[in-house]
Amino acid sequence: MKFFYRKNKDGFTDEEMNIYLNFCSTVHSMFRISRLTFFKKDLVITDLFSKKNYTVKNVELKSGFTQGDIFEARLIPFGGHYEFSKGFCFHPIEVGSFILGEIQKVKYQDKEQKTKLILQLADMKLKHLRFQHIDIKHIYSFASRI
Repeated sequence: MKFFYRKNKDGFTDEEMNIYLNFCSTVHSMFRISRLTFFKKDLVITDLFSKKNYTVKNVELKSGFTQGDIFEARLIPFGGHYEFSKGFCFHPIEVGSFILGEIQKVKYQDKEQKTKLILQLADMKLKHLRFQHIDIKHIYSFASRI
């Protein structure tokens, strides 16, 4: 997206420029559901790397979220607020402390290391779905041979 934006930005209208800038400013991270807003229309989520809170407006899927859920997602700034992209990776509550511990290890490292951890956790989630007969603690581990 960033390459497309840089290559074509001279031909964009102001509105298109804002839209593409927003797409280039997505936040890809691990999040935890903090709470629903007062009128229960929006979700407040916390980025587990930066501890920054985001309010996601008019979430259509909010019935699928529970306070404390840990998940991977992308936030897209749009019209002065944030919206989710369509892909999520929810992790089991039982491995929350493992995930938080691994995030602490790479918290102050570069974006590449954070992305690597996010992808490794997604891989562990996939293995957990495929190998449900194996204890989750053996799958959510960097010593795992699965």
